[in-house]
Amino acid sequence: MKKIQTLWFCVFLLAWGGCGNKANPNDESIKTTNAKIKENTTSTDNCVVKIDVSEKHGNKEIIYLQDIADISYIPLETNDTILLDDIRNFTITDKHILAHNKKEGSIFLFNPEGKIIGSFNRKGASGKEYMYCGKVTFDEEKKEIYVADDIRRKKILVYNFDGSFIRSIPTFTTVIDGLMNVNDKWLFCYDMASLMFVEKKDSLGNFRLISKDSGKQKILLPEQEEEQTNTIKGKDGTIFYEIFSFPYYRNGEEILLADLASDTIYRIINDKIAPYIIKENTQRNLLVTPYLKTKEHIYLYAIEKVEKSETFRNRRIISHNLQTGETRDVSFKNKDMKNKAMEDKTVSFLNSLVENRIQNCGIEVYPAHTLIKLNEKGQLTGELKKIASTLKEDDNPVLMMAKFK
Repeated sequence: MKKIQTLWFCVFLLAWGGCGNKANPNDESIKTTNAKIKENTTSTDNCVVKIDVSEKHGNKEIIYLQDIADISYIPLETNDTILLDDIRNFTITDKHILAHNKKEGSIFLFNPEGKIIGSFNRKGASGKEYMYCGKVTFDEEKKEIYVADDIRRKKILVYNFDGSFIRSIPTFTTVIDGLMNVNDKWLFCYDMASLMFVEKKDSLGNFRLISKDSGKQKILLPEQEEEQTNTIKGKDGTIFYEIFSFPYYRNGEEILLADLASDTIYRIINDKIAPYIIKENTQRNLLVTPYLKTKEHIYLYAIEKVEKSETFRNRRIISHNLQTGETRDVSFKNKDMKNKAMEDKTVSFLNSLVENRIQNCGIEVYPAHTLIKLNEKGQLTGELKKIASTLKEDDNPVLMMAKFK
């Protein structure tokens, strides 16, 4: 994936008071539960898996999704009032697809087939409205939608599914990313303020639980002594970050967390945190983050950060078989893309865009304009070709759902 310039965002943040967080008197740390170390075996709730993350796995193996998963496509409904902008995030469950338009502040709720079932826009300046529609998530049981209005107000506003205001939650956090529903009491968030500044470390101290009622925060783990970020500062001061190396991933009810300076990847189930993966044969500049999980495999994304330069290199997807312990480098391809399109386009399960609460499943987002161009070149087949032939340039994206066998 290419680097993305984020200098404009940093300037924006500084204009509103900077990214540095003051200590929150409501913060408290929670302890991790113990876990046994077992190698080359099926993962359980009480074991730690060791994975070799070095480049000793031979040639990269191509995996065709149709050989290992059931593939379905979900075109999201589009009309004059249901339009998503280019910066979009999704929360996907068996019952709902939640999406929002950051520019306009509109929030949309779709059914599993992509048909709209509700929407609202509460952007404004009153205490019951959000000035900025940042990350959004929801609690299906409570029928509550949470909107992070974090940059200016440091609040999360809560609405019901029809957009009626319920309450606001103070956050003491300036840049919320990875906002996720944990249970009836807690939200999860990643304080991304440190991502914007190379001087600050990207540590598990930035992974927090936020009370849905009081805003009280629990810091999941103390900060690491070593510092590491997934950012590079250019010679002109511009900050780049590798967009695949977001240090969290959701698989059903569990959330995996990766401190970039640590050799351990942790996981949260409910509101309990425990070590899950030990990264063996790693090195300081190798950034390893959780990428995808199925019943039989855990996939990690690895990229080498080159100090004092403006590049990342050696992007790899590492596959580890949880039953046999076999580790290899892989690349995912979609057979519904033909010839050069299949060669050029690796399937990207981009966890920074999708909060996936469906276990054993990967989600890919295809912009409508991309599918239209590929279809015009004769590079699509099957159901994807059929869908692309009906799309217009500014239609909402198509979601690909891969349910692994």
